[in-house]
Amino acid sequence: MTVRPESSEQHRSSTALQAVLWDMDGTLIDSEVEWTRAQSALLERFGLPALSPAVEAQFVGVAIEQAALRFQELGVPLSTDDIAREITDDVARRVATGVNWRPGVTELLPELQAARIPMAVVTNSSQSIVDAMLTRLPGHGFAAVVTSERVTNPKPHPEPYELAAADLGVTTRFAVAIEDSPTGVASAVSAGCTVLAVPHGVGIAAGDSYHVRPTLAGMGIAELEQLLANPIQ
Repeated sequence: MTVRPESSEQHRSSTALQAVLWDMDGTLIDSEVEWTRAQSALLERFGLPALSPAVEAQFVGVAIEQAALRFQELGVPLSTDDIAREITDDVARRVATGVNWRPGVTELLPELQAARIPMAVVTNSSQSIVDAMLTRLPGHGFAAVVTSERVTNPKPHPEPYELAAADLGVTTRFAVAIEDSPTGVASAVSAGCTVLAVPHGVGIAAGDSYHVRPTLAGMGIAELEQLLANPIQ
């Protein structure tokens, strides 16, 4: 889904921040628990042991196609396509019934919208899950959505973020990517974005190519511009 922002040139003249590129699971919404529940339900259906917390953490931010291969290795007697479809459909149903926004999201989104700063969702999840999330967020303001269906190479490859920036007509260096997982951070850094890591579900070590904050609470446009001015933490 791509809608070119009409006023992108106007906001570029007043701020260095050209766009904000949002990861979804664990960044916009607290959906990692829904992925864990869907995965557990699949394993339970075939009488397979539940995942340990350490193994669950290995799935955070991973593309569903890669996760499906791992579930085959764990003994799920389905094709990778069927595994991916079953888990994705289950998560979409769960998200559609209700969603918990991550701290700071519902304050930062309206501020970015009011300033007419283009935004995109950039996720390894499917369009059906994004659609389920967006039904809970009327007037969301996302001008582009990059999902697993739109890319050849999912995160940690840079393609998802490069495509999102191209959709919005912005330069990755002046786009802040917000991520919660090492996989997503690697993707955004490789694409040349200014990256804000807000860990959730799995730790992210301090690095010299991205910023780390414990939460988005209290983050506004001014704070995002400070990240742009200081690309190395």
